[in-house]
Amino acid sequence: MDIRRSHTAEHIFMRALYQVNPTVRVLKVVHKMDVNHVFLEAEELKWEDIVKASEIANMIILEDRPVYIEYFDTFEEVRKKYPSLRAYEERINPPIRVVVVKDYDYAACTMPHVDSTGKCILFLPTAFRKAKKNRYEIDFLVGEQAIERALHTQAAIHRILLLTGGSEENIVDIIRKLYEEEKILSRKIRRLTRKVFELSPVIRGKYEVKTIVADEIDMDEIGYMTSKWLEGGERIVIAVETSSDKNKILIACSEELKIDLRNIAKELFGKFGGRGGGKRNWVMGYVETVDGLVEYFIESFGAV
Repeated sequence: MDIRRSHTAEHIFMRALYQVNPTVRVLKVVHKMDVNHVFLEAEELKWEDIVKASEIANMIILEDRPVYIEYFDTFEEVRKKYPSLRAYEERINPPIRVVVVKDYDYAACTMPHVDSTGKCILFLPTAFRKAKKNRYEIDFLVGEQAIERALHTQAAIHRILLLTGGSEENIVDIIRKLYEEEKILSRKIRRLTRKVFELSPVIRGKYEVKTIVADEIDMDEIGYMTSKWLEGGERIVIAVETSSDKNKILIACSEELKIDLRNIAKELFGKFGGRGGGKRNWVMGYVETVDGLVEYFIESFGAV
């Protein structure tokens, strides 16, 4: 990564972002080999602001404007010549080094820069997040890295379009609809999972053992239901979800039971294939086959 290009592009972008949203102020810029980060504050910042500013910034890059350095003894002198100076004044001591993008941006800065905007090639924002109140972070790439990421992203979008039968104009609406449908289906699966758990048989003997073997159940919901059910006494749960390529399994017991499920699970995984881990009273993993698994568990380990 060429820090000179990255930092010059950051200057160009931040001036554009200030034009779009005058409340923004840069707090810190970090350049790494794989990505750049800019930390800033603003009254409010939206992704749409970043996109608009990126469009402006890339137009300035295409214009290949000169970039040069000027020095001043005081901020009064700088602001007399460049009233729109961008500067974190409390961190800067004279002489004041001002990086000038001709007829566009003026910023006090000590970092190295390229001598023309065209050498930045392309500015591409890649991530945006809110850190805390009025604080935001933007990740970006510049130059060949930006081109490579843009092409990979476009290829991914094209694959999504092929899968959904959509177009670039309606892809956001399609994904939003799929997301809403997924939330509805997830709620239905969780409700179905709770019903499966409630209706699953309980074998009563030395302990109470609830056994669940089912397709299309939510194992997170099973875990939640299990933790609640185990509070009712000396109980054990063995649950297997069989709809995925690997049959997910949960084995859990009440805290008061003096059973180390890790040893039991190790033998179970050895016989039915698979692997997993956890703690003494809670083990999760997967098995390759489920035929006879529950019966083997009950008969072999004296659960009842």
